[in-house]
Amino acid sequence: MLAKIRNSFFTGIAITFPILFTIAIVKFIVVKINEMVLTPLLETFGPYLQGGYALFLARSTVFILVVVVITLIGFAARLLFLNKFFEFWERFLTGVPMVGKIYTAIKQISNAFLGQGRSFFQKVVLLEYPRKGLFAIGFVTSMEKGEVERRINQDTISVFVPTAPNPTSGFYLSVPRSDLRFLDMSVEEAFKLIISSGAITPDDLLKGKDPD
Repeated sequence: MLAKIRNSFFTGIAITFPILFTIAIVKFIVVKINEMVLTPLLETFGPYLQGGYALFLARSTVFILVVVVITLIGFAARLLFLNKFFEFWERFLTGVPMVGKIYTAIKQISNAFLGQGRSFFQKVVLLEYPRKGLFAIGFVTSMEKGEVERRINQDTISVFVPTAPNPTSGFYLSVPRSDLRFLDMSVEEAFKLIISSGAITPDDLLKGKDPD
């Protein structure tokens, strides 16, 4: 019997505490807003409004402010929760063997396409691909010397050649620097050119220059 009474007591606390705590917070917000808003409003509009209109207007304003403040707090908490949720799953995915590498690569490419990671694509180049006499737009992804470049034993640059009209797929090429023509157009302009399959052509499309 005592155990049931004790359990019921703690159950009642668990139910009523959040309600009481919420009421206390709302009351605190109302009191503070009354101090900061209600009194100045009454002093401002009191002389111009008869009867209880000034008090009604002031209390209505306070009520609206309370609702707005609570809504903003809830919105901020919701965003924080969502951020933590996505961070958790991102950590989970990156920790899975092989899946983590695929996810990281896709995220980097997606960020580059969406303009959030523009350093991923460093420059726009023109190269003869897939054969001599045909030219394709490519993006320099790295000028670092990896094992592939060392094995080739040439001054090569890593280039991503996207497909049109879907630039999320393409080919990775290790191209000799002498076979590349560096263009003046920006990465965004190059994407417009590729996605439109050449229908949208930047003014400086034909301007190419060799790096210093």
